[in-house]
Amino acid sequence: MLPGDDRVNVHPQLAVIHTVWHREHNRIADELARLNRDWPDEVLYQEARRIVIAEIQHITYKEWLPILLGRRFTRAMGLATGNNYSRGYNSDDEPAVSNEAATAALRFLNSLMQGELSLPDNFRQQNKTLQLAEHFFNPRVIESEEVLDGLLRGLATQTSQRMDISLIPDMTSKLYTSNGNDLGLDAVSLDIERGRDHGLPGYNYYRRYCGLPAAKTFDDFLDFIPTE
Repeated sequence: MLPGDDRVNVHPQLAVIHTVWHREHNRIADELARLNRDWPDEVLYQEARRIVIAEIQHITYKEWLPILLGRRFTRAMGLATGNNYSRGYNSDDEPAVSNEAATAALRFLNSLMQGELSLPDNFRQQNKTLQLAEHFFNPRVIESEEVLDGLLRGLATQTSQRMDISLIPDMTSKLYTSNGNDLGLDAVSLDIERGRDHGLPGYNYYRRYCGLPAAKTFDDFLDFIPTE
């Protein structure tokens, strides 16, 4: 893919997701052009973009956040969408992602990664896999219809790793390598360095921010961090 941000090509599953949304945009634009023959290309692009953004927002708030944060907390924070949509839009709300969320909190996604990407067939039979460490920044692999469709079916059926402190070797010693047998980077060390680069304060700062007492000993962390 040749996008505005090359990170869409980090790994094949991500490239597939962006490809699907790109196709969805073009599908909607074609339909809008059929219904509104006098609309210029720019209007078609912008209107299709608005609809795709709404689709992504619906998935995020209706399906993803309740799983990530829990339905009770999602409702308490006013993020629930109800049955179909929400009228809670406020143009004065700050839409930007916080430095802490983008730099630290969302890095938990690294622990969910699988090393072998499933490529089930139409009958959901597990016949082939891709090794993640062999396909960083290698979007050409999805040019095969078999691989693209297989990755999509895999995304819908393959379970993720547990959300914990354990990461697969593809993320801790082979990250961004061009050859699965070579050593690459370590996602954890990059995340720590990114936190420093962004000036994130220490854990006690966020304990106080959340109304908790600052920890003075390691035992003080046990209220929210399990011993293991």
